[in-house]
Amino acid sequence: MRSAEVSPQMAFARFVRRAIDDARDERGWTVTELAAHTGVGRSTVFRWLAGDWQDYPELAKVRGFCAALDLPVAAAFRALGLPD
Repeated sequence: MRSAEVSPQMAFARFVRRAIDDARDERGWTVTELAAHTGVGRSTVFRWLAGDWQDYPELAKVRGFCAALDLPVAAAFRALGLPD
């Protein structure tokens, strides 16, 4: 992998970081509140942020995360390197 390429883990981590920052700024949510609203556990959110996964995240969890935050699922899939 060339240094200019970004791994799916890093791209998805950036996507999740922006989503968390926006949820905090726009809704006042903590990570705990974000987890409750999205149905994605805190430990999963932190794994996603760290890029600490070998197998792709469960797509149902990604969809739920995006739906609760009014984010396009296609953007999450692009970050993961998946087709829309």
